[in-house]
Amino acid sequence: MRNEQIYNSWSKIKPDAAAHERMLVNILDRPQECSVIAGLTRNILSSGLKIIVPIAACIIVLMVVFIPHIGVETPPAAVTPPPVEEVLTMDQARSCQNFGAFLPSNTPERFSLDRVWRSTHEDNEMIFALWYSERDTVTWQISNATAHDLSLVVDANNRAKFDLSLYTIPWFESVPHDLMQYVMNPVFLAHEITIGMVQARAVESRGGGVQINFGILFDNIVVTISATGLSPTDVWEMILQILNY
Repeated sequence: MRNEQIYNSWSKIKPDAAAHERMLVNILDRPQECSVIAGLTRNILSSGLKIIVPIAACIIVLMVVFIPHIGVETPPAAVTPPPVEEVLTMDQARSCQNFGAFLPSNTPERFSLDRVWRSTHEDNEMIFALWYSERDTVTWQISNATAHDLSLVVDANNRAKFDLSLYTIPWFESVPHDLMQYVMNPVFLAHEITIGMVQARAVESRGGGVQINFGILFDNIVVTISATGLSPTDVWEMILQILNY
């Protein structure tokens, strides 16, 4: 069917002999894939059989279209295994050799533990903890620091990279483009973080209350914190429980 459609479309154009020759020259100029076709066509032209030029042109077009696809197999895409997730108790999570020490021992009384789980993907491992209170939540993610995490580390003295009080919503209109990645997801060095830096991350959420997010780098471990409904003081008290690591 596709061959017939190409042939019918070609027939409607009805080029003269000169036009056929011009089109053949253009086709013959295509590299590599037309080398075999080129030899065949030049033999046809040199023989003086001008009467079959239109037919030869149609054959050449079909060969150019179909030959590159004959016998070509697309290699199968590499399959990446999905992450393996394991639900843990808080005691099990705290006993994890690499990450357990970075889980807070206490949370505000109104918050209850929802769940804790470990996610392993190839060579990467993470521990997540989620607490909730009605519509408010606190998430705590612990993982080995990646190159991306390290690229987001900010200087405590460079407040333009993390202080949300310097900008207005919508952020894309007030935050300089070159600072956006830092302002949205800053990572603080553990030995530099202060309650003032936590306060600088507090912003009123759409549903009311306060929303806070940032990361803390402990050598090669990064703790990513996201909280809604907690005051900066509440978050700071949770951080103090892991700062002595």
